[in-house]
Amino acid sequence: MSLGNMPFISDLRAALAASQADLGSQFYGWKLTADQKQSEQSLMLGDSVVGLKPYQKRSVEDLSYTAIVYARQDNLQGVGSCDIDATQPLAPQIRMAFDNALMSQNPLWDMATPSAEPYAKVQTSDPKLSDNLAAEHAALAKTVAQKAASVSGVVINSAELFTNIDTSYMETSTGIQATQTASDVYFEIALEKLPLPNTQEVLQYRKSVSIDDANLTGFIDEAVQEALGIGETQVPKSQDNACILVDKHSIAAFLSAIEGQLNANAEYRKGPHMVPGDQLNTLTLSADSDQLTVTLDPFIPVMAQSAAFTSEGLPTAKGLMVEQNVVRHQFVDSRMSAYLNKPVNTVSGNMVVALGSVSKQQLIESVPQCIEILSFASLLVNDNTLTWSSEIKLGKLYENGRFVGMLKGGVVSGSIRENLSDFRLSNQSCHLNNVASTFESAIGYVGPNALLIKAGVKIAGN
Repeated sequence: MSLGNMPFISDLRAALAASQADLGSQFYGWKLTADQKQSEQSLMLGDSVVGLKPYQKRSVEDLSYTAIVYARQDNLQGVGSCDIDATQPLAPQIRMAFDNALMSQNPLWDMATPSAEPYAKVQTSDPKLSDNLAAEHAALAKTVAQKAASVSGVVINSAELFTNIDTSYMETSTGIQATQTASDVYFEIALEKLPLPNTQEVLQYRKSVSIDDANLTGFIDEAVQEALGIGETQVPKSQDNACILVDKHSIAAFLSAIEGQLNANAEYRKGPHMVPGDQLNTLTLSADSDQLTVTLDPFIPVMAQSAAFTSEGLPTAKGLMVEQNVVRHQFVDSRMSAYLNKPVNTVSGNMVVALGSVSKQQLIESVPQCIEILSFASLLVNDNTLTWSSEIKLGKLYENGRFVGMLKGGVVSGSIRENLSDFRLSNQSCHLNNVASTFESAIGYVGPNALLIKAGVKIAGN
């Protein structure tokens, strides 16, 4: 049975409609959501015979509901929400959401209404997981255990494997109804280089939308190589104008921050923002620099930001976000459309970045000295200033294209808009899926596997 046809959804829908009728014109509209989550979870310890041996297995199911109420009073409008307890009377819970809405008043806007355009057919979850979550989880647990048993030079301490299916349903008083299913795989592994005792444990994790995307056997190889690479390292020298090479994780984080400033909400709140026609780079563009071109595509199968509809329930669209370092697109929902007198658009999705012209190795060889960041300790990007900083967890130092040593420590910082004044992208494509969590938004990325930054980077080291 689909979520929209569940008896409790019918009860909640009826209760919202009854509250709207009872409370009159101040109760402008409502939206209800339902989330059904299924999760298979395995906690494992390293074992010298089987590689990874489960010590705890769990199957978890959860079904939650939310009611969102829009209230109008004195030409102002507010929003209130309530997590619905299905065991308690509905009317008092809806009334609480309504009362909260009356206390959070803003200028009026109209809720989105159903579009004449149908939703596109978008594959948003891994069909293997959707069809048989328990069986696929068991097979995946067996695969990682066998892989762990085959590695050498390290001892594996522990691992965690979670496979999840999340089906969400939304409905509004204006007649919008939409359902979407998402999947994800989470795997975490902790290991140490032999011989023991060793004070440096490597802890790595991967979040992916599908089993194939996770490539957990390849991920274990990467974690092992990082552990084996721990040894003689040096702290980088302090520099005011460093040249660094970063991977897809950093590229996606930088672009996600830029997206935040292309949201009309940022313009309305008079915070830092960009509008169509703005130039991304704030310094003069270097003659040999690449220029950034980014398209948003919500229709790529089984990716983190693929979706048939927006958070308002309108059909999504593919569109150009940035072309040759110039902003071409701004995100405008129904509320910002009313506030800023701009047309609504529904362009959204995964970030697709145009490739550069040379390989990653050629990028390294193109500069006298280059620091390749293999991993940051924790990359912090400021969405308002578009600046960033982090400690180097592990890196490589190259001089004239030749590897000269491993790096660890030192703080690297930069300004994204200065970085985009002198940079080059690789011609080798890769993809990345960061699944949404409590603390992170979903990120889907398809584009170059490396970015060489030649401007706007400082290093505080030796």
